[in-house]
Amino acid sequence: MEKAAIEKRFFRLGHARDGLVRLTGLLPVEQAAAIRAVLDAYVNPRAGSSVAFTPGAGTAADAAENDDAAENDSADGSAKPLLVASETQPPTDTRTRDQKRADVLHAVFTAAARAPETPTMGGAHPTILVVVNRDDFESGHGTARIDGEDHPITAQTARRIAETGGYQEVLVGPSGKILNLGDTHRCATPQQRRALAVRDKGCVIPGCTTPARWCEVHHIDPHRDGGPTDIHNLTLLCWWHHTTIDTGPYQLRMGEDGTPEIRWVFGSHATAWTTATHTPKRNLTPAA
Repeated sequence: MEKAAIEKRFFRLGHARDGLVRLTGLLPVEQAAAIRAVLDAYVNPRAGSSVAFTPGAGTAADAAENDDAAENDSADGSAKPLLVASETQPPTDTRTRDQKRADVLHAVFTAAARAPETPTMGGAHPTILVVVNRDDFESGHGTARIDGEDHPITAQTARRIAETGGYQEVLVGPSGKILNLGDTHRCATPQQRRALAVRDKGCVIPGCTTPARWCEVHHIDPHRDGGPTDIHNLTLLCWWHHTTIDTGPYQLRMGEDGTPEIRWVFGSHATAWTTATHTPKRNLTPAA
């Protein structure tokens, strides 16, 4: 169900009419929650912001109309590969233009959540609480819940977003008792993010144009397996490539010089390992 929801996501800007532009879209629960957290910070009356949002006439009807249009224009729900590769062709991004817009919107809001000038709520910057059973979290199987959202996410997604910063996982036992309010060592510090921005420059997947400020931090050796949260085990990935890195075809490792290396694999064919850095126009050369 979660993969089908991801496939249907999109974001679209309509044509200007009477000085207004209509926004339409469908977003996975994780993306919507990140956007909602930042919006809530700005509309929170205690945030110190002078901006207020007031629903106008026809809001509910417009929203229903937009949802119907979105369902008609979105994908049919059939499964498509996340990245396409072959023995001679490097991986191809299968996202539509509308899906990329949705990912950009999500990246902008998650970056805003980290910004020091973003209004705080209860003394903290906008933070998403991910509630998950400890056993499900450790195994990567089962479901989790983002606080304030009705639709569940997978435990695997909860494990991934626990690393990104701006999130805090809430581990619960079988009876629902809270066992742990997250592990702050999972999240890279602002100083580490600046160092990664200098080294990686942006998403390290070849051809990706996502800049460093919109990227998530990825543990090359997973934290759950003992991988440390230090520069020599971290790299930058955009949200989309972070969701696909564990299923291939790209593989990452840390080089002997302390910088990440990347290759892509298809069956028994693989490229040579090369330094992973932000190269929007580069493709890895297929293996002979």
